[in-house]
Amino acid sequence: MKAIIYFTSTKKHISEKVANQYEGDVFKLEDVKSRPKNFLLQLLIYGYITVRGKEINYKPLTLDIDQYDHIVLISPIWAGKITPFMQSFIKDYKIKNKDLSLIVTCGSENEDYLNEFRSLIDDSNTIIEERQYKASDLD
Repeated sequence: MKAIIYFTSTKKHISEKVANQYEGDVFKLEDVKSRPKNFLLQLLIYGYITVRGKEINYKPLTLDIDQYDHIVLISPIWAGKITPFMQSFIKDYKIKNKDLSLIVTCGSENEDYLNEFRSLIDDSNTIIEERQYKASDLD
């Protein structure tokens, strides 16, 4: 079975569009706090959290990771890094011995984005897919 875990934050919902291209059980990571309405304030707050590697809370998921043999992880890139929501999820769920698809959504392609994702993954997993999507890829 396949689980698709994603976080999306933009009005374009790029990560959600990518998630909907996969068949499986879909889980959305959501912030426990409401986001500031001011976009610049969002950039400051979440940029700081991302760059500093701070943990962030997300709403609990009804997910039993042991049920799945293939996990698809989809995250936007913030300040050159995987979102703190996805980082926290990976840390909390301690994914091991799974087939993984690592997907990033970003404004431009950069191999470092996937390297960042790989660095968060336990070595017992097998990465079977890596992709980068830009908004223009889904128009």
